[in-house]
Amino acid sequence: MAKTRSAPDIHLVRRTESAELWTAVDRLGGRGRAQLIEVVAEPGMGKTRLLAEVASRATTRGLTVLSRRCTEKGRDALVRALAHLVLDEAPGLPDASPSERRDLAVDAPDHWGWPAETPDRDYAPFVRRLAERVASSARGQNGLVILLDDFQWADNASIELIEQLAQHRVEAPLLVVIAQRPLQASARLRGALAHGFELGTVRRVELPPLTSAQSAALLGLPVDDHRLGEIHEESQGTPLYLLALAGMRSQGDIPEQLATLILDEIGRLGPCESLIVAAAAVLGEDWDMETLAAVAETDLDHTHAALANLTHRDLLRPMERSSSFSFRHPIVRQLVYRRSGQGWHVGAHRRAANFLAGRGASAGRLAVHIERCVARATPGDRQILRRAAEDVLFQDPATATRWLRLAVRITPEDEDLERGGLMLMLARALGLTGRLRESRDLLHEALRLLPEESIGPRVDTVAFCALIECLLGNYTEARALLAGEFSRLGTDDLPREATALLIEHGVIGALDGDVPSCDLVNLTKRLAREHRDLVAEAGALALSGLCDAFNGDIEGACAVLADSAALTNRLADTDLATHPEYLGVLAWAEALTGRFGDARRHFQRGVAIARKYGHVHVLSVLLLGTAMTHVITGRPSEGGRLAAEAREIAERINAVHPQGLSIAVQALSAAWRDEGEEAVRLGEQAEEILHGHDFHWSAFASMALATAARLGGDPQRCLTLLLDVGGLDQRQLPAVLRSSSLETLTGAAAALSGHGAEPAVPAGQVAAWARQAEQIADAVGLPAHRAFALAARGHAARAEGDPRGARHLYERAAQLFCVAGLAHAQALALTAKAACLAADGRAGEVRATLALVEELARRNGIRAIDPLVRGVRLRVSGPPAAPVDERLTLLTAREREIAELAGMGKRTREIAEELSLSPRTIDVHLSRTYRKLGIGSRAALARLMTASARTAQPEGDLWTTGAIAH
Repeated sequence: MAKTRSAPDIHLVRRTESAELWTAVDRLGGRGRAQLIEVVAEPGMGKTRLLAEVASRATTRGLTVLSRRCTEKGRDALVRALAHLVLDEAPGLPDASPSERRDLAVDAPDHWGWPAETPDRDYAPFVRRLAERVASSARGQNGLVILLDDFQWADNASIELIEQLAQHRVEAPLLVVIAQRPLQASARLRGALAHGFELGTVRRVELPPLTSAQSAALLGLPVDDHRLGEIHEESQGTPLYLLALAGMRSQGDIPEQLATLILDEIGRLGPCESLIVAAAAVLGEDWDMETLAAVAETDLDHTHAALANLTHRDLLRPMERSSSFSFRHPIVRQLVYRRSGQGWHVGAHRRAANFLAGRGASAGRLAVHIERCVARATPGDRQILRRAAEDVLFQDPATATRWLRLAVRITPEDEDLERGGLMLMLARALGLTGRLRESRDLLHEALRLLPEESIGPRVDTVAFCALIECLLGNYTEARALLAGEFSRLGTDDLPREATALLIEHGVIGALDGDVPSCDLVNLTKRLAREHRDLVAEAGALALSGLCDAFNGDIEGACAVLADSAALTNRLADTDLATHPEYLGVLAWAEALTGRFGDARRHFQRGVAIARKYGHVHVLSVLLLGTAMTHVITGRPSEGGRLAAEAREIAERINAVHPQGLSIAVQALSAAWRDEGEEAVRLGEQAEEILHGHDFHWSAFASMALATAARLGGDPQRCLTLLLDVGGLDQRQLPAVLRSSSLETLTGAAAALSGHGAEPAVPAGQVAAWARQAEQIADAVGLPAHRAFALAARGHAARAEGDPRGARHLYERAAQLFCVAGLAHAQALALTAKAACLAADGRAGEVRATLALVEELARRNGIRAIDPLVRGVRLRVSGPPAAPVDERLTLLTAREREIAELAGMGKRTREIAEELSLSPRTIDVHLSRTYRKLGIGSRAALARLMTASARTAQPEGDLWTTGAIAH
């Protein structure tokens, strides 16, 4: 058992209840009526701790405190304790010696006239005398507090004393607090307290389950801590179980003190009851009396009697509308199970399996017991384990993995066919749980054992193995597997499973950029329809749309994707549970055709199915797609969160390429949230991962870095990054990324020429890039591509000194970005339009345009737009521009902004708050600024900025209009 910390103060979470009891304590003293308070709660709710704190408060106030706990063997604890308290009033005792007083104290109730042990006992005279003496003692001591725990075990004399106090208004400074469990209290006790409640002589304090906020306070965790929700729900709001579960999470075991408290009642059970409760722990949840008797090896009469006592103790509870029973909480069952011996467990589980098998129980229910008595395995056990694993493979692959490992272990090594089949299932289960390398190795081993005539299982296994190889980044191996199996099958009489073989070929193509041929796609569709496999048909249609999109046939892709989406939407989640990656193919194709809303919806459904059925192997890819669509459509915060989760899963399962892409999407998200340094750090990390492997989409990391550079006002680095990764004509990039990259290059080059620097690219290259973007837009025909082309032409027009022409191009680009659903690109195009309006002196239109930009930025969390908006606004509202120190042109937009604020005398923290950056980031920017300007202090910077005056950013710094949108 693990050790535990000291008991927490219950008043931290039971504030209302504690306050009521403390108020009652504070009222004692002098004259006043007796107070009777009933504390009602189920086991573990904190009754004992609450009484202990009341005792502490009363003692601190100098009051006499009597605390007693009733038990089955000490039901008269109250009466004997009160007799001790008022012993001095007993006749003849004041003159007795101390030893005589101790001896007499033991028999004090009898000395006072305790009724004889007869069936018709009359306690009333004795109890009345005792009540009078207790009241007299309270008055003599100026206050008496009696705390009674577990009063559900109280005897009739004790209950009659409570009746006396509840029925009569006793004038004495007396407080009696009774804590009891309502399910175990006798009808007489409940009636006495209920009657007193009606009379107003009894107050009731109920301890309900803790709220989530109370659980957080008890555990010392923030309310939004991700660990809290699961523990709170599992504990059912019971403080004792909550602390025990928290101990298990943090220490690996239930703290010893808490386990002792939970098991306290178990130690007082008789032999038969102990055996029955141990058998119940073996059976777990939902069992009946006959099953319990079979496992415990007892007859029904003894089982019935023991069960009645255990339910009275509230250790076991009958289930509603059923003849079955369960423990009051799973953690009680866990501790009871651990308390019984390991050797006894083996026999008990075998008896349970045999009895349940005779009743026709499911394989899954039998497997729960077989896996715990494998030391006595029978020939039929492995078949049960296999059937159970098949039943839960797609719902709970982790459990299937456990059962299949055991089945393989108990299968003789000379049974190659049986072992091969089990190993194939185990490999698939491992893959579903994300253990890709282990799954891949086992799949290859199992394929060697599987006969070639087992066509269906072989094809299905090869398709899954190829997907695992793909996720591990081994595209060549994946293609070789598929090609080899397809060659072996030929093209005639293909089995139903061959559709999965062909669709996985398309999944690989989506990741490595080499999509299947049209003939292969058509074969896939034909095969799915021949076998009337709706799931395969939906996947085949999605694959067809993806291939059309890759090949530039957007119109054809849209038509077939609409059919795929309609069919997919008619399928239930259970239908798609075997292949959630088909939703990823559909969503990816929809994103390529500009249908970002549909893409996001299908990615999200794929994520939900993968989570529900435990398909960790594809969850990271589906999360990555969902994150990408969020960032593309101007929701960087949500996109960043999803990308972080995708990255964590990809790292855990060693899926290198999804990991690198997830980090790149994180970088893109950070850039749009105006977290430039974080964006650069993540982008460089993604580059290192992706460029170290031969991967079709590795350029995406460089494009994320380029976006961070352009949003940070560094066109030179942006230009360098894109030329390095895509070449002068950008043809080294995947085709779907070229429109946005060409627009970015156009803007970066135009911005550099606006700075008066040497031409960064050959003469006429800016216009050539704009024409190239226009050619792509004409070929593809999607609004997003046309918008990028218009923005590129706008950059070229501004570079040629035509702001009016550029303004109209930016306005048309913004309209198309809006149609495409690219809010961030729309905001930047409108910002560029506002800069052109400012150059034309149209201040009113500038303000109206910027108001729209700010609303778009606010609604979507695009904080990177804010510095650009401030720069444009400054051009129309600031003082006339003064000559600019030539050195200031060396600064990026962000460095210039920070330098201006520092030159105004603002401190680092003030600048950080104004720009929503960290103080450390401000200091880093200032250090770079000092180096570029050749100065060594903030005072020197202030003098330089004052001399140069505050001017608007150079026109070239407002070039940013697009984003990586594919």
